[in-house]
Amino acid sequence: MRIFLSSFLFLLLSNANAECTYRNENVVSLSGTATVIFKEMGLLSGLKGISVFNPIPKDEYSGPVYPGGIFLSQNTMSEFKNKTVLFDESRELAKIFRSQNIKAVEIRTRNLSPTESIHRTLKEIIPLIKDCEKEIADVEKKRVSLETKIMNGLTQKKQMIFFLGELKQERLPEMIMSNDGVVKWLRTKEKISTYPSDLAYVNWSAKILLENTSDKTLLIGLNDPGREITKTVKKAGNKINLVYPGSLVPGLSQLEAFAYLFEKI
Repeated sequence: MRIFLSSFLFLLLSNANAECTYRNENVVSLSGTATVIFKEMGLLSGLKGISVFNPIPKDEYSGPVYPGGIFLSQNTMSEFKNKTVLFDESRELAKIFRSQNIKAVEIRTRNLSPTESIHRTLKEIIPLIKDCEKEIADVEKKRVSLETKIMNGLTQKKQMIFFLGELKQERLPEMIMSNDGVVKWLRTKEKISTYPSDLAYVNWSAKILLENTSDKTLLIGLNDPGREITKTVKKAGNKINLVYPGSLVPGLSQLEAFAYLFEKI
């Protein structure tokens, strides 16, 4: 028993001093949610590529940056050979990667709350890394901290409609985030009322919008500048424009964006 305990303590101490790193040194993350988590874990510099849409400032990552979605070129595909590529949910990309015999991991976060998105992404990431128990725990602590900050910022239920894009005088953006990410979570917690739809994103109807808004309804435009560092909240009456990197990326960066928004309004 004494030998067993000594061995167990040795393993714990060894693991405590181990450096969080990749099992496979050839990981590309085109998934915004995954890339943000890699950044939080101190693994950003080890990635062999990210997407141009990932909310990572240019001065924080100097490796290859690839165009997103289905616009990946044949040359890019050849660069992905012998690499593990993480990408956000997409039937088209999944088909392309299969046809090219590229090892790819699809990160599915549609219709999930921030907690669900982060946990599902971690489930896909964990097989690719090692000795990262502390870093995983830190990600979880940050999630809880951000969610607490958001909850504290909403002391009473508010009516809010979240649009994808900048709110301009002439016309509202055509798409609404109605049941996804932080919006879904706040609806579930009954902290907000919003556009009535079970779809994650929906094209709004003038009739439904009119029936579900008043002069006290906050209309919020979500603007994701990608790799730009810009962070602003601009208010004009009941219209608010948020510019924040990763505001449309499920998980930690979206929690950060909404915490920033509620702090400012």
